Amino acid sequence: LENRRDEQLDQPIAQVMTRNPITLGPDALLPTAVELMSERKVSEVPVIDDHRRPVGILDITDVLQRVSQTQQQQILGRLRIVDAPSEAA
Repeated sequence: LENRRDEQLDQPIAQVMTRNPITLGPDALLPTAVELMSERKVSEVPVIDDHRRPVGILDITDVLQRVSQTQQQQILGRLRIVDAPSEAA
């Protein structure tokens, strides 16, 4: 959707899904999540349990809400995102 490929919405999920997505476990620490997001240049990471079942998703806005303004800028710089999401968003 971010790449404006809306026509893919009409295809079976198996044709457009990521078969082996990067994931985190529920006990992963925030610095680990930030490092993973930074390395892979992603802004969301699925969280899975020990049976590989999805239990949630970590979004960069979740991370930014829990760190200082200085840390936000460092994280956004590593992800190559220019502006932090506004608090009103």
